[in-house]
Amino acid sequence: MYICICHSVTDKAIRKAVQDGHDSLEAIQQQLKAGTCCGCCEPHVMEEIDKARHTAAAPDALMGLFFPLDTALPRIA
Repeated sequence: MYICICHSVTDKAIRKAVQDGHDSLEAIQQQLKAGTCCGCCEPHVMEEIDKARHTAAAPDALMGLFFPLDTALPRIA
């Protein structure tokens, strides 16, 4: 989906940029130019940055959730 019409920036492009380390509005503006023309998309750009950050952090947060990583899994007889 297009987030910034002025510069044809999609949500996928923003997610990729965040994965590549451009995880602030200023970094996205420098890298993709999103939010640098009319500015109407800035809130949406920030929302996509937050989504991408949380998506990237989610797998790490779930590690060891059900079984501590240092214990053996229970055997089923």
